[in-house]
Amino acid sequence: MDVWKNAVRGWRDKGEPEPASAPTIDIKDKVRAWIDDHWKGEKTCPICRNSRWDIGDVAAELRQLPLGGRHVEESSYPLVVITCGGCGYTFLFNAVVIGLVEGEA
Repeated sequence: MDVWKNAVRGWRDKGEPEPASAPTIDIKDKVRAWIDDHWKGEKTCPICRNSRWDIGDVAAELRQLPLGGRHVEESSYPLVVITCGGCGYTFLFNAVVIGLVEGEA
């Protein structure tokens, strides 16, 4: 996990206060551990080849839409946002699969 933790700049460990809406360090550590366990190979951005990643301070939500239909579903996927510190490339992980939120993935 040290490689990932050293690459990620999305936490404050220099005495800076966390924003009121920010997740605790424990939650970000859990995300880092899960990614470190699942991400095989080099942890570099596919766009700019940077290796600095930021774990978002807030979760995102992706609404479900039926294929071929117009009805908007009421359910959504809770997501963890990971952003490249160099170019801003962003990818998402399902927070249920990581174990941060209870529910169905």
